[in-house]
Amino acid sequence: MLAQDGKSGSRDSNGYYADLTSQLIKEKTALLLHYAGPDVDDIYDTLPSTSSNEDYKTVVEKFNQYFSPQTNVAFEVFNFRQAKQKPDESLDSYHTRLRHLSQTCEFSDLAKEIKDYIILTCTSNSLRRRALRDNLDLPNLMKTGRAIELSQKQASQVEQQEFSSVNSVRRGNIQQPNTEATAPQDRVLRTND
Repeated sequence: MLAQDGKSGSRDSNGYYADLTSQLIKEKTALLLHYAGPDVDDIYDTLPSTSSNEDYKTVVEKFNQYFSPQTNVAFEVFNFRQAKQKPDESLDSYHTRLRHLSQTCEFSDLAKEIKDYIILTCTSNSLRRRALRDNLDLPNLMKTGRAIELSQKQASQVEQQEFSSVNSVRRGNIQQPNTEATAPQDRVLRTND
């Protein structure tokens, strides 16, 4: 049964509900160790200060610490600094890639690092100039970058349409107006003999 606030807890002096909650946590931990397999169970036995009375969250935290690889922050920063925007990569994709790379860099001001690096390495010169001129923060840099990308894409489509029209004229593929209907067809020029 649950306490009146909807949470499990002790309502009477014998601690029935507290014991029930403790038992459920132990069962959850036992199920984790069972389904993870004997190798993980052996690792659990070697972890420092583990006992059968630990709650599930503590056990999961200890496993996360054990299985998490050790990171070399300097190397992670090196990897971050090697990233460059690819010619066909959108600004949003590049931003997402930089966010992913920066997760292990331990930057003190993540938004500033990403903003500065986008300005230095983006493929859009107009975005770079605008960001340097207006001193944009990261959200405004992204907003401006999206607008520039969209306008370049739209302008490219318009220019492509104009280019194909000009090429049609150059190749002579343009339809000439029908002049035969307005000119007399049987007109012959006669000379006096």
